[in-house]
Amino acid sequence: MNLQSARSVVSRGYFSRRRLAIAALLAICVECAQAQSIQVTEPADDIRVPEGRSYATWELGNRWDMQCPDWNGFSGFPGDPLWDGRFTCDLVVSRNRCVTNESFENGSYFATSTSACNDNENPDPNLILVSPGPVAGVGLSNGRIHPIQTGVYRHFTVKIRTLNTENNQGSMVFFQTSADANEPFGRTDFGRIEPGGWRILSFDMLQDVPAGSQLTWDGQDEAIGFRYDPVPNEGIDFEIDWARLSGDPALADAPETEAGVQWTASGLANGSEVSISAVDEDGAELLLAEGIPATAGSATVDLARLAPGAYAIRIASDGVSATSQGRFLVNAAPEFHLTEPDRRGDESRDYALDVLGNAWGLMDSGDILTGNTAQTNLESIAFLGGELVADAPDGGVSPGDPRITFATPVPIDTSIYRMLSYEYQLEILPDQIGSVARIHWGTSTGVDPTPDTVTDDIRVRRGFNTYVLGDMRNVPDRDGVIGQWNGDVTVLRFDPHEVDATREIVFRNLRIRPLDTAAPLFAIRWEVDDIEGSDSLALSLYLDPDRDPDNGNEVLIAENLDATAASSFTWNSSQTPAGEFFVLAEVSDGFNTVSRYATGPVVVVAEDAGLIFADGFE
Repeated sequence: MNLQSARSVVSRGYFSRRRLAIAALLAICVECAQAQSIQVTEPADDIRVPEGRSYATWELGNRWDMQCPDWNGFSGFPGDPLWDGRFTCDLVVSRNRCVTNESFENGSYFATSTSACNDNENPDPNLILVSPGPVAGVGLSNGRIHPIQTGVYRHFTVKIRTLNTENNQGSMVFFQTSADANEPFGRTDFGRIEPGGWRILSFDMLQDVPAGSQLTWDGQDEAIGFRYDPVPNEGIDFEIDWARLSGDPALADAPETEAGVQWTASGLANGSEVSISAVDEDGAELLLAEGIPATAGSATVDLARLAPGAYAIRIASDGVSATSQGRFLVNAAPEFHLTEPDRRGDESRDYALDVLGNAWGLMDSGDILTGNTAQTNLESIAFLGGELVADAPDGGVSPGDPRITFATPVPIDTSIYRMLSYEYQLEILPDQIGSVARIHWGTSTGVDPTPDTVTDDIRVRRGFNTYVLGDMRNVPDRDGVIGQWNGDVTVLRFDPHEVDATREIVFRNLRIRPLDTAAPLFAIRWEVDDIEGSDSLALSLYLDPDRDPDNGNEVLIAENLDATAASSFTWNSSQTPAGEFFVLAEVSDGFNTVSRYATGPVVVVAEDAGLIFADGFE
């Protein structure tokens, strides 16, 4: 064998041994990779858990599941939603919200961000979930009627996706304690929306508010405005499936939303940690916990930030992940409303009908004074189909000041007739958001109230609306003072707008009613929406003199009623002392208990006081 042949043999042997060694190493690496595994062992089956407390469900009675039953375009947003304290649309109208192509379809809100908003050069797409209402005015907005208790609600979560961009987008949240845009406001850091599918973003209102924010979440007891800015740029199509402002799960009375998760892990590097996420049926994830030692094998996670629905658990570590076979089924707490007693008062009674024998609506010529401009100052007055139709001149310049002065030949006894509501429509041009109306009253003779007591501004929205002011004793005057509805009112005047132009008005009715009265029987009524379809909902009813459910002075008047089998309960108040009370309801589906107050009080009449007859006298 020559030297070259020997080298060839050696070389072949060397490379053979090298190939064998590499193959062995590859086999070992493949075996190592295959040995790295995670298996989620709990939940193994579907497990129902309570829904975490959410502001929209617990306070408004209307979950932010992107529904708007009355939606018909821009004019369909109820604004400061339904004026009688019911909130059926999940968003509040704002002319400057910088979105277009809006629609509510199949439980989602769709829109496109735009810069064409009130001559704004920099688009700022925003969605108002809780409205502070006007800077000054009668507080009919959801934020005024149901301010957010910052010590109770902490986490804002939203399920969102962008539909036509490959770039990351940033979302953020703003909150207000005043309706004045010049007053300080708070904001969160940006939350990133990655393109390519659904994302669940979560903002901790305590931890995610940066140092540069003018307000902190825990720096005040209440917030009356809450706004979500979904994307920062124009031309972005986006879809929102749901949003929620969740209660702090650490509070003593919070629902039991903690759940146990278990897993096994093998082949992971020493010191490996796992993250735990909830994954819905669309593949959207919410991170629940991270930094947990992989060797722990179990953890407790809190599901309070999740909207009702089914969620699998995904556990991940070092590029390895696994998803549970079972799911946590987050219960949908019942959406509950007490409809009687309410802010409208006793709907079988009314000052004009009881005392004058002629209700102000259906409207007719006997309902108003038309002798001179000091009384009415409307043009082209007509009564058509029970409605007053007229042109109301310039409301911002004297002697315009359009007004309707009602005929009150018999004074209004304000100790009896307190609950005021009216229904009307103001012509509003497409580029206008609305105007304000006011109510004047006085206790002197003559066509103009003297002294002239005037409500604070009442925001007017487009379309026909019923404006339920509720108890006039609690309606502020233009100086912000309440309690001015007293004595015998001899003059009552309605100013329909303050727009600097003539506008058509259509006025349907004005009612001034007594409070709902138990004498001694009273039918407490409710409505409930239970999407879980529970066989029964256990309902308990209480009387509360002060709308504070935590001070222990509530009196139980009924318990274990089935809220699905009936929609009313006839209460006998004969054993209840005379006075004004608020009805508090607690309804439970076995997983969640929701508490709601009636929007108006009920008065209990003493047995020896007699009833108030239709003529207004005892």
